[in-house]
Amino acid sequence: TATMWYHDHGMDITAHNVNRGLAGFFLMTDDLERQLIDDKILPYGDAPYDISGYGQCDIPLALSDKRLNNAGEIQYDFLEHNGQLGNIMTVNGRAQPYLRVQRKKYRFRILGVGMARVWAVRLSQGQFTVIGNDSWLVPEAFKERIIVLGPAQRAYLFVVFIRF
Repeated sequence: TATMWYHDHGMDITAHNVNRGLAGFFLMTDDLERQLIDDKILPYGDAPYDISGYGQCDIPLALSDKRLNNAGEIQYDFLEHNGQLGNIMTVNGRAQPYLRVQRKKYRFRILGVGMARVWAVRLSQGQFTVIGNDSWLVPEAFKERIIVLGPAQRAYLFVVFIRF
């Protein structure tokens, strides 16, 4: 099991391209994860392990921040090599996203895609059950109220939604 991501490594333009959205998830599974899904320990979808389950209950979330100029365009300073902090937060490239959930368990794979931002992710109520980190399942799941992610860091977790 691994929640990996990809982006280019073009000389002197990698950060610019990632800032423009040239990055994505590369989700890998193994026999252990498939068995956990089939045994309904990990949420996936309504059927046993099948690629069509992605997006139903297994949801990748790429956190990023963009700096917009006065014209509303993404701003990037090629001479700033220490990263930048944006003034607009995005998830999977969208500002102010919304996800309608049902009363059940959802699995989230969260990735920090920004160049300098550190995120502290939390729920308004309840806790996350952490089941993995940068690229592996942890030996034993544990509860966390806040997930802290820096650039290129990943968290692999689930949440059971029981109230609305």
